[in-house]
Amino acid sequence: MNFQTKTDALVTITVDREGLYTLINAVLSAIQHAEDWNFGDEYDTDVTPYHEVLSSLKEKYENVYGKFE
Repeated sequence: MNFQTKTDALVTITVDREGLYTLINAVLSAIQHAEDWNFGDEYDTDVTPYHEVLSSLKEKYENVYGKFE
């Protein structure tokens, strides 16, 4: 999962403030769901990529709209 813009990208997605807010909340929900089902065994989901996506989306939100609340 990489949100760096590439010149050879096939698709570019543009969202407004509400869309970005929805994406952030979807990632938060995915993290919570994964953590609810992680029981400390070998089947656990690594949520590090989700946190990286969350940080990237929040940074984009705050650069344009200010503090995310």
